[in-house]
Amino acid sequence: MFTLQCQSARNIRNHSYFPAKDEVLIMTTTQFKVIGCLNQGNLHIIQLEETTPSFPLLQPVSIVGSLPIQSNPSGDLTATLFDISKEKSKTYSNKSPIDTHGAAASTSKKTGINSITSQ
Repeated sequence: MFTLQCQSARNIRNHSYFPAKDEVLIMTTTQFKVIGCLNQGNLHIIQLEETTPSFPLLQPVSIVGSLPIQSNPSGDLTATLFDISKEKSKTYSNKSPIDTHGAAASTSKKTGINSITSQ
């Protein structure tokens, strides 16, 4: 069992298959140092503390509240849902539908995932 002391972990209890468990999501490059080890019979507890790496491997992830809502000049609100697995995007609007597939491809090139969303 691990006991973690960290700042960057995110609680995923509401999204977990086991909502009664205290589960957290940790970035893959997060580094820890061992503070202590306890051995109680057949149970080993390892205490870890998150460290700040000298050379970060990834940029920190900002906390995002929800799906971005864009306000168009015409005054209608638009939310875009991207389905990467099927290479499609759907736009939901309180007015007329807008095709955002071209916008999704150009945006994805800026973020470095163009190989996933466009060919």
